[in-house]
Amino acid sequence: MSLGYISLSAEIPIDPETAEAIGENITGSLQELSHLSLSQIAQRFADSFTKALPSIGTAVVFFLVGYLLIRLLMRFLRHTLERTKTDTTLYGFILSTIKIVLFVILGITCIGILGVNFTPLLTALGALGLAVSLAVRDILANIAGGIALLFSRPFAKGDYVEVSGQPGTVREIGMVYTILQTIDNKKIYLPNGDVAKATIINYSAEPIRRLDLTFTIGRNSDFSHVKELALEVIEKSTLALADPPPIIRFSDQTYAYVKMTVFVWTETANILQLKSDLIGDIREALRQTE
Repeated sequence: MSLGYISLSAEIPIDPETAEAIGENITGSLQELSHLSLSQIAQRFADSFTKALPSIGTAVVFFLVGYLLIRLLMRFLRHTLERTKTDTTLYGFILSTIKIVLFVILGITCIGILGVNFTPLLTALGALGLAVSLAVRDILANIAGGIALLFSRPFAKGDYVEVSGQPGTVREIGMVYTILQTIDNKKIYLPNGDVAKATIINYSAEPIRRLDLTFTIGRNSDFSHVKELALEVIEKSTLALADPPPIIRFSDQTYAYVKMTVFVWTETANILQLKSDLIGDIREALRQTE
């Protein structure tokens, strides 16, 4: 079995003159190196380094000065954002982004001072970036979702929210995940790409909320007296707000009982405690009418 019919010239046509010139250059370089001693090679390297020394020194000085200026600028921006009372998650993301951009610019500038032609490097990095972006597109989608959450701010750290039916307290808004902590102390990691597209209910967005409670009472009860008892319990509560005033309505009925719905306003932080108090106290008061 022979593969001799496959020739390099058939696959990749090369100009004979060009091939001859390349061969002569390679041969000449090898011959020149073969006649040099180690000391001569070291001397040539030292000469090249000496010629590049001013550029290296300038690049090092430029990097140190740039590094100090970036540190000072980041400190100034951090204090400025803290005075504006910007959300800590948001200004942390802003500072990180600015810092990365500034150091990239500083690095490219130092490479330019050294006289390195980084056009081929940028081309290679662009191709590499395209390949990486295709491989990690889900992660990039989550990062984009995190950026959208940080700027649209549907919730902040510490808010009690419900994301696609999952309730919890927001503990962290990261670049890839949003972390919720449930009432029973579990941590839930939600991809930001999904959170940005999800239905979000923020229970902590407003300072006050309305509590809705429903009670069942007998059909033969004195409805006026029942309402008075419920109002007395609500008025005695230190957590219930007088403005807006509480409302009591009879909302439904069956053959055996009538439903009574109570609407009470309270501060958002007190809603769970008020719910527990009113359920127990109103039911105890209604027991007197049975």
